[in-house]
Amino acid sequence: QALHTQLLNLLKYAEDAASGDLSVRAEVSAGEIGTVADFFNSIVESLREIVIQVKLTATQVNQAIGANSGAIRQLAQEAQTQAVEVDRTLD
Repeated sequence: QALHTQLLNLLKYAEDAASGDLSVRAEVSAGEIGTVADFFNSIVESLREIVIQVKLTATQVNQAIGANSGAIRQLAQEAQTQAVEVDRTLD
């Protein structure tokens, strides 16, 4: 009965993690379920660290795109100015 209760509790934590809550931590107890709970906590922590790293990388990519966007816009304006000057010279 105690093993069954521990397993149900672990499954509840697994459901929370599967729903996106990576702050969840299973209760670690003695025995096989406690070992599984400890392993589960390690996996969730690793996933949490990966998500944080992905979020940081996405922010950096967005910042780089923003910086490059400004540079590309400036190059396009300069190219258009040069095209106008070439047309004027040809005339």
